[in-house]
Amino acid sequence: MTALRKILQYPSCLRSAWPLGRKNWKNAERCSGGDHHGDACGHRSDQIVVAGSSFHQRAKDHDPDERSRSCAKILMTISFPRLVCWAFVCCALTSNLVAISPTKRAKKKPPTIGQDAEPNAVTETKPFLEPAVSSKPKSDEDSRKSLAAPNATIFPGELIEYNGDLPRVKKMIECALVLTAQDLTYTYGSDDPANGGMDCSGFISYVLKKNGFSDVPRDASSQYIWLRKSGAFRAVLSQNADSFELDDLRPGDLLFWTGTYGTAHDPPVTHSMIYLGTEKGTKNKIMVGASNGRSYHGRSRWGVSVFDFHMNGSARTPESKTNHSIFVGYARPPGLRD
Repeated sequence: MTALRKILQYPSCLRSAWPLGRKNWKNAERCSGGDHHGDACGHRSDQIVVAGSSFHQRAKDHDPDERSRSCAKILMTISFPRLVCWAFVCCALTSNLVAISPTKRAKKKPPTIGQDAEPNAVTETKPFLEPAVSSKPKSDEDSRKSLAAPNATIFPGELIEYNGDLPRVKKMIECALVLTAQDLTYTYGSDDPANGGMDCSGFISYVLKKNGFSDVPRDASSQYIWLRKSGAFRAVLSQNADSFELDDLRPGDLLFWTGTYGTAHDPPVTHSMIYLGTEKGTKNKIMVGASNGRSYHGRSRWGVSVFDFHMNGSARTPESKTNHSIFVGYARPPGLRD
């Protein structure tokens, strides 16, 4: 093994030793085959030192030819099968060392424009994609809201009864019509225009409080009870707009319905509005308030608006279920016409 290590330290010796030729090979053989005192070549066999630094020094001091002859002598002292075996082991060790030796590979960075990318290369860019449209279908309420016409408003002078009415009634009608010009939507649970919308009973509560009715309840069922207890309520069983039961209806009166949506209130009154009177141009009875689908001049509106006064008809719940609304009567706020 020591000889093998020495040989591996001088690969040039091996390269020059093998092509020595037959003659030189025999000379090397005679030199290596002499006795310990000397040989025909005049070299002592004990000078062929395998271990330690002697070989290294001799190979270092002699010229290339001398190193070649020394390598040849060393090779001749090794049996050929053993030499083949060592060569095989060397190859195997060299392969293993190469296989297990860590290699550093530079991380490949993506080319950047002006650095590694070709100057004339076209940089591939992803096309801009429009935001995907939601596949979720619109609810029935959203569809009706998108199809609704703008909120309607009129001037108080367009009402036939307005000019001859009492000042307090005029003031309340004017206050209600001002809200119809503010583009307020229908907002369930709201009684303040600052929220951007109102619901029906919230609209009633806001207008009446602005006109001195501080005790008006908030929801439609409680408003109905409030007026029933005052004794001013007029029940209507007819479904005809020309019924005698409506003969006492006046501008400023509150109108009540049931069945516009499901409720746990008792009595189940669910909708309220303010009666405006008769429109000059059409001679139709109209009202004002907040709704999510009632109509004016045949077009559905969504929010605080003027509406045609229809006693009965289809209405919608907050869950978008169709219900049949029923007009139950009207009442005058206490003291409005005193």
